[in-house]
Amino acid sequence: MLSKHSMARCRFERLRACTVAATFTALIVALYNQSPLPALDRWPIAEARNDAGQPGVRGQDPTFSLNMHDATPLFLVHPRDSERGSAPACASLRQVARSDLVHVTGSTLLYADATAGLTSIDVSNPASPRAQSRVPWVGTPIAMFVQSTTLWLLYVDADGRHGQPGLATVIDVLDISNPAYPRLVATHVRPHAAHAAKVIGDVLYVLRPGHTTETSIVETFAIRDHAFGSIGSYPLAGAPAALAASSAGLAAATTVANSTLLSWFDLSVERLGSLTLRGTTRVPGAVASWTPSDSNLIDADDGQRVRLVACSSAACAPHDASWLHIVDFSDACPECSSIHYRLNEHGGLPVALFADGVVYVADRSSLDEPSAAATTLRSIATDATLPLPDHCSTTLRGTTFSLVSSGNTLLASGTVLGPSRQRLLAFEFFDIHEPLRPHRTSSFTVGSDWTWTPAMDDTSAIAFKRASLLASVAFTSFRFSDRRYTTGAYLMSFAAPAAKAITEIPTRDWVERATFVNDYLITLGPQHVESHLIKDHEPKTDRRSPTVAPYN
Repeated sequence: MLSKHSMARCRFERLRACTVAATFTALIVALYNQSPLPALDRWPIAEARNDAGQPGVRGQDPTFSLNMHDATPLFLVHPRDSERGSAPACASLRQVARSDLVHVTGSTLLYADATAGLTSIDVSNPASPRAQSRVPWVGTPIAMFVQSTTLWLLYVDADGRHGQPGLATVIDVLDISNPAYPRLVATHVRPHAAHAAKVIGDVLYVLRPGHTTETSIVETFAIRDHAFGSIGSYPLAGAPAALAASSAGLAAATTVANSTLLSWFDLSVERLGSLTLRGTTRVPGAVASWTPSDSNLIDADDGQRVRLVACSSAACAPHDASWLHIVDFSDACPECSSIHYRLNEHGGLPVALFADGVVYVADRSSLDEPSAAATTLRSIATDATLPLPDHCSTTLRGTTFSLVSSGNTLLASGTVLGPSRQRLLAFEFFDIHEPLRPHRTSSFTVGSDWTWTPAMDDTSAIAFKRASLLASVAFTSFRFSDRRYTTGAYLMSFAAPAAKAITEIPTRDWVERATFVNDYLITLGPQHVESHLIKDHEPKTDRRSPTVAPYN
């Protein structure tokens, strides 16, 4: 729990930040109302320059930002706010963006693919999607963020296409003021593969390896002085492991031997992108270097509390134990108030999901072969002085690879071996109206002799349409009988009283993503996009041949 002194200090710092923001915005509004300047909705967001130093106007948008000198903060003002004479909410200054390789803006869908690059697709008529343009690149996508008319795209270049020997991280910044034709504004290349990235407000934070294998760097990027570029880097001890963000700050996890260093950075109100290291705490156990950046093993909140799920050793071997660590950096002595809670005795690194003060943990309950393996799902409170005892412990089939939530629904996805040792996909839906007591609503398996889904590597590959209580995920199956691959998407309903698999939607080519646009399910792959009709809030596919639009 926060001490009275710490809580008062947090409230004072937030009040001061909001007061500065409100005062500055009120001054801008007053000057605007008294001067013959053009309307805010006609002001360009900023001018950006590419690596060659060539300027380019970043387009028009109803939100306008001021790029001032280093000592002046960046604020966002919306025309409707100026008309009302009110200041924007403090949260709008530090909104944490969500990474997703699929983004729909207006009637345009943007999709980042490892081989096809960034493709812009017209979905104004979702029954007949049409590829409009493409920004080509080849690499492994790490993250894609969209804030207003700016798109940040990070991917790993393993072929030296950008002149960097070995692995390199490429950071592309694109102007999507006209999303039909995204325009590359700047490209930055950094050595090694970045491990995680976050966007808070208008600033991109990247956690990547340092100059040695035992160091890390947190580097910040933003538009400043009319150009996009690096505005600071902060070295850390230990190999990069994970990154978490909140409107209050940034938490970085790095590993040293079999321990983890948790560092908290405060965000500066006065200086755009500036970070101030509040403190670093060492906790036992480590996060494996192979852990994907979206593994949901770390969480940070506005109260400067950091939660981390880690193994007892950096190897994260099946016999290793796992721990939940909670560190409160608002406390005068974070080490003194830290909580270390053992999750299991063995099983290695579990699958975790932090949501609404609860962590859902799925870990192996036995070390047997996969055919006999089972996963235990537990929910543990993380917002109390000590984690509460498990309120729910239930067994999942097979080996769980992801936990994802949408509203009051939790979906556990995993793999299970069938009677003839086929590898099938297992999906289990839970009602989490009571977060500490998840209630299973349905469980089923789908697939052929061997089945794989991109959701094994990226949880954002699972799409939800909450209004219709639908979920979808792309898949690829192999049939031993005719030795052929089949691709498509599974369409699932989690409507009460019981969720159930609805149908398998086949596609003509490899599928990486499935997403909902109005009453249609759009499936996306490197070479094509397909549209499938869903009617009357009932998951019912169009019996006609799907509409296929090649990229070329």
